[in-house]
Amino acid sequence: MKYSILLLLLLAGCQSGPPTVFVREVPVQVTSTNTLDVIRFPSAYKAYTVGRRPDAGNPAMMHEAHILYVREASDRWNLQSAAAPALPPATAGASADAAFTPLPVGEQLRQEMQKQQQISQSLAEQQQRFQQSADALVPAVRKTVELGTQLQQRQQSLEDRLRRLEEIQRPASFTNWPSVSSTNR
Repeated sequence: MKYSILLLLLLAGCQSGPPTVFVREVPVQVTSTNTLDVIRFPSAYKAYTVGRRPDAGNPAMMHEAHILYVREASDRWNLQSAAAPALPPATAGASADAAFTPLPVGEQLRQEMQKQQQISQSLAEQQQRFQQSADALVPAVRKTVELGTQLQQRQQSLEDRLRRLEEIQRPASFTNWPSVSSTNR
């Protein structure tokens, strides 16, 4: 009997509550052919990854890395007529959203490609001219270094010769001085 009560108590203690379900919201982009898409432009959101950081209000706490979603532009009315293409108005400080800008037409794209190729070719030619100028300066720099070394050697040689000449002249000049006797009376 003791064992059966103990067994019942043990089984009652093992009973668990309802299971915990963890839900993670995943942003979903809905595409529709709704006429409201022509009337209003949707909000623009941007996701920023925030790393680990201490809490500003409580230094004993730390926030784990997470993603912060910020609404960059609110939804707004499309003020263009129905005949005009639906492009969002440029917002101050925000770059044009590629989803709303039309693709360039074939001729515009070809002209832009030609322009970029000309710029690239011009930069390559400038780089080649710069390299040739730098290559022409290398021998001149080497010659300048060589001449600087020779000048230092000549200066050192002249200083040595001047020092020796002063040493030779100094004892002779002191012995040729007449002796002066003092007459203090």
